[in-house]
Amino acid sequence: MAPEPACPLSPRVTRWPRPVRYTVGMSPVRDVDHLVVGLGVLGSAAAYRLASEAAGTVVALEQHEPGHAHGSSHGDSRLFRLAHESPADVALARAAYDAWLAVGAEAGEELLVESGVVSFFPLGAAAEADRLAAGLADAGETSERLDGRAVRERWPAFGVPDDVPALFEPRAGVVRADRAVAAFARLAADHGAELVPHAPVRRIAPDGERYLVHTDDATYRAARVVLAAGAWTAALAADLGLDLEVRVTQEQVVYFPQEDPERFAPAVQPGWIRYGAEAFYGFPDLGPTGVKAAQHLGGFDVTADTRTYDPDPANLDRVVAAVRDVLPGVPSGPPRTVSCLYALTSDGEFLVDTVPGHPGVALAIGCGHGFKFAPLLGQALADLAQHGSTGVDVGRFSLVRRGSGGDAE
Repeated sequence: MAPEPACPLSPRVTRWPRPVRYTVGMSPVRDVDHLVVGLGVLGSAAAYRLASEAAGTVVALEQHEPGHAHGSSHGDSRLFRLAHESPADVALARAAYDAWLAVGAEAGEELLVESGVVSFFPLGAAAEADRLAAGLADAGETSERLDGRAVRERWPAFGVPDDVPALFEPRAGVVRADRAVAAFARLAADHGAELVPHAPVRRIAPDGERYLVHTDDATYRAARVVLAAGAWTAALAADLGLDLEVRVTQEQVVYFPQEDPERFAPAVQPGWIRYGAEAFYGFPDLGPTGVKAAQHLGGFDVTADTRTYDPDPANLDRVVAAVRDVLPGVPSGPPRTVSCLYALTSDGEFLVDTVPGHPGVALAIGCGHGFKFAPLLGQALADLAQHGSTGVDVGRFSLVRRGSGGDAE
């Protein structure tokens, strides 16, 4: 099957510079102050923070075209919610909420759509819903404990049984993913960063107190480096002697085209999560693509080089069945599938740290659920690369930690 087409960027975002190509007679090495590898959401956010805060030159390299569909950051939406098991993660999500609003204000567009999110829990698991609600209350956030009957009365499209425990978060919703990545990139360029597409990094090597970063067309000598290349990060870190235990999976999301998009628009329909032995989640209809849904960690192991773009029929069947249970009126036109890659640490938690022995190199792994925290993780990467420390609360995501597993969505 041919590769999936690149996801379209906002018409406002086209200002990507031409790749730097050196010719005979030009300097074989270009000195830069800060170099970012990868322009998905974390790399773009880091490039934006470095360009707006750091002194010196900022160059960001992307191996594919802008807005490509080969990694983890493409697509129109990601769920955003505040409820998490850990109070520290609730606090981080609250800070991310404010950060998304600030980035959207600077970019001049809405990046976080506050549709609310309803979480459904298995029968007999009301205590889990109560625990998440209590965690939100402890942080000063409101939520509503509901049952299936109350959910259907408020949002008739849902079809869950009467006694299903549910939790509604009003300060939650959807991040417009493609727009967010493009906004970070545009803001980075506006602040003076040079963004170079079609520039795969082949090797990184220490050079005194700097680092030589080799692409097909140029070699950069950088004082500080950020590695935010998703499924490709582990291979780059290995050049610096760091053996990362990262599992790469190919995941799939499903779009259900709708004849009447307003029926499931964010103003009338919240996002949702259905917990259980297999967790599923879904989105309101943001426009021409339709209603989106997926299974959390429903994919299979691949590598960044062996992944395919083929539909996963078994996964599609599971998602269709879940959507028919949760939103029985959704299936309209034939569903469309899109694949993406997850890079997962052994405990399912983010990795945000500097490379041991190389304090000038910061790296991050988002583990499939880091998008909603991207403004903060990008800030942390910029801070770590510049100063070796950060005021963002990411210490528990260091290379030396105890993990507790990731969250659905």
